Amino acid sequence: MHKVTKGNVTIKLWDLGGQPQVRVIYVVDAADHDHFSISKVWL
Repeated sequence: MHKVTKGNVTIKLWDLGGQPQVRVIYVVDAADHDHFSISKVWL
């Protein structure tokens, strides 16, 4: 497990390598309008 903290937000990440089925979750902050175009390119 790896923990990433920015400001008062902490995200915990787990390595799922080797699992039979892996799902990717991409989260977009709806309040951060400046980064919508970046998220659109990534998705």
